[in-house]
Amino acid sequence: MSDHTSGEPVPAPTVRVFSGSAALAEGGCPAHRRFNADPSPGADPPPRDAPGAVLDAVLDLVEHAGMALEEACARLSVPGSPGGPEGLGEPGRALPGGRPAPPHPGLLLWVRHAARCYLEGLAGDRGRDGPHRAPVFDFWVRQYLPVPGSPNSRPYELCARGRRYAYAQGPERVRELRVPVTGAVGAQARSRAEVAVAAYVLATGTPVDRDACAARPGRYRGGAPYPMRGQRGGFDARPPDRVRVVEASCLDSSTAVLFDGSAAEAGEAFASAGREGLRSALVGGARSPGGDCLSCAGRRGCGRLPRAPGLLGLGGGPWPRRSWSVSLGLRHRGCPARAHFHALGLPADPGAEPARLRRERAVRAWLERLHRRLPRRPCTAGDLPGDRSSWSAGRWRLEGGQARLGSAMIAAHVGVCPLRGLASGSHVRVGHRLAADDTRADVLVLARADVLHHRGRSWIYRAVTTTADAPAPAGDGCAPAQARPSPSGDALLGEEGALSRGDDPPSPGEGPPCRDDNAAGPRGGAALGEEPPPRDGGTSGPCGGAALSPNGGAPASGEGRPSLEDGALFPTGDTLLGDGGAGPASGGRPFPGGNALLDDRNRPAPEGRSPHRGEDAPPPGENAPCRNGGTAPAPAGGALFGDEEALLAAEPRLALAVGLFACGALPAGPDSAVELEVLGPRGASVRSLDPGSARVRATARRVVRELAGPWHGDTSHLPTPGEACLDCPYRRWCPATDLPDTLHGPGARARDRRGGAAPGPVRAPPPGQAAGSPSSEKR
Repeated sequence: MSDHTSGEPVPAPTVRVFSGSAALAEGGCPAHRRFNADPSPGADPPPRDAPGAVLDAVLDLVEHAGMALEEACARLSVPGSPGGPEGLGEPGRALPGGRPAPPHPGLLLWVRHAARCYLEGLAGDRGRDGPHRAPVFDFWVRQYLPVPGSPNSRPYELCARGRRYAYAQGPERVRELRVPVTGAVGAQARSRAEVAVAAYVLATGTPVDRDACAARPGRYRGGAPYPMRGQRGGFDARPPDRVRVVEASCLDSSTAVLFDGSAAEAGEAFASAGREGLRSALVGGARSPGGDCLSCAGRRGCGRLPRAPGLLGLGGGPWPRRSWSVSLGLRHRGCPARAHFHALGLPADPGAEPARLRRERAVRAWLERLHRRLPRRPCTAGDLPGDRSSWSAGRWRLEGGQARLGSAMIAAHVGVCPLRGLASGSHVRVGHRLAADDTRADVLVLARADVLHHRGRSWIYRAVTTTADAPAPAGDGCAPAQARPSPSGDALLGEEGALSRGDDPPSPGEGPPCRDDNAAGPRGGAALGEEPPPRDGGTSGPCGGAALSPNGGAPASGEGRPSLEDGALFPTGDTLLGDGGAGPASGGRPFPGGNALLDDRNRPAPEGRSPHRGEDAPPPGENAPCRNGGTAPAPAGGALFGDEEALLAAEPRLALAVGLFACGALPAGPDSAVELEVLGPRGASVRSLDPGSARVRATARRVVRELAGPWHGDTSHLPTPGEACLDCPYRRWCPATDLPDTLHGPGARARDRRGGAAPGPVRAPPPGQAAGSPSSEKR
């Protein structure tokens, strides 16, 4: 193999693993971890507009180039300026056509706030325990080189993402890794295996010559072992006596110690928890299509990811590969900047979530819990909340009138529960994630079914929504769902548990796998029915790059994945995992996404409009105003009970489900249906669409194309100010308001995009509380 940038020979590609891959993320693909550990020659470099990469570049300029924070942020905002994540002197990323692309203004606002909070937390820890932490420019990596002459042997490297520091505390040499997170510390639990691997890297790693990496980045992304400085790197190159792993919040400056122990204790923790986690990462497992397919090097040879060219009705473009969902399209329709902030995984303000949306998510979460019970059984009147005036489901709590309204909707569901009448053993998937690869548009399309179940030998897609209006009976436009029991006799799940057409095994690309009917729903923190923010916004790894692994992963066999038979990843007598064990893989993510996000399709009525029946939704049949002018179909009221065209326009997720049936991502049978369950306080209605109808398919294609088209062609993500800005969860990062600049200003008052005062001042934080924390704002 040759270096694709210089033509020089490169030894067998390094198996490079990051600490985050020691545990599989909820909803993640086991095979994806394995692909990420195998660098691919010619792989595209990771995106530099990921929040973690931009933050890392700013902190590098502050800590290693001696710049003030504002100067560092200003340096990144100038096209072609130095300070890119790959090195302190490298120019910014260029868009197609050679135009340098500075970060989005909203991303810079977040980076300024995040860097300030991070540095405040660092200064606070220094004031509490005394020692000055010296920033370390080079990365620490634990490297295992093969024994010369041994067959099928490859280098292994253990890495950990985060900011690095070294200091002396008494007679002890200490290495510290600080892992930035977008939210509060502890919001997303880290596995013991991940922390153990990170501590082991600190205890045993050697500094990487980062300057050499920056000079020839393609060589090291292509799989060459990292160049090490050895003992000539100074104080931070000497083995430490103690290591610390600290989580650092970029929201409120708080910190939490994850590991603090001697180098020997770090080795013991790795042996007891970390090594097995890395072994499982390299063994891989069943392929599970989802968000990991976006950057997976094995997707082209994956038989589990359905190919759906033309699903969005769009052509390709010069922009990078992206993922799309209906919720993202609806956000973009309301405000492109808001959709972009969600896609980047910027922290959202949960207090901006409207009461109606919070109630719907609580109702859906309650029903999801009931539907996941084993053995499977339909919902009954006894499954309602015990206290109708105060109850919670997942992370949503309802009180008073909203709680009683939600309880009434759950009661209405009992009569139309999709599990009613199903034969014992019928296949049921709850909160099931669906993925399809639109190869023509180069977009990964994601969807989620509240319930997916068999009726006879056909799959039924069921989505749930709520409205304060009494659901109307099924009219002439859409047929009511038929609550028919499934006949006895189970349909085969097929190879790897994929959805199959009755008793026939699925063909390649037929449908997404589900290894377990009780597979977890969306990844932690993502709102029900929404695409979670991508898991690639973390801090830079060794030799620069965002939280995406700095290496790709080329198919090593004809099936598009490393072969278990050739021993490429599993050399005999491996020193890292011991006794012929497997090696490591990548996939850590210091910037977890997952916040309470506002869904544009259910935004509240504009300020000044009289609420309808005590609800903040528009009256039945009335369309809600779009933020960029015009109207969008109201999610509640007459549109849900009109003809097929009105229903698909009001609920585009139904249109996408029809498209998934049409392209084969969902296997279609003679009785397949796309259903919408509408729950109200006085009853429920189920609308049913035939995905095999040519008329329904044509309408669905148009709805999906009209929703995805503006997003697909947008490269600027400009904000569109309007009334809905008042409940936007990303308002503090929006360049159309000065709210982010007032976070650290005492007594400052925020203003909305129309020039008036926003609801409530931004006050100076009380003593002991970091500026910018959610509790420092009065809403």
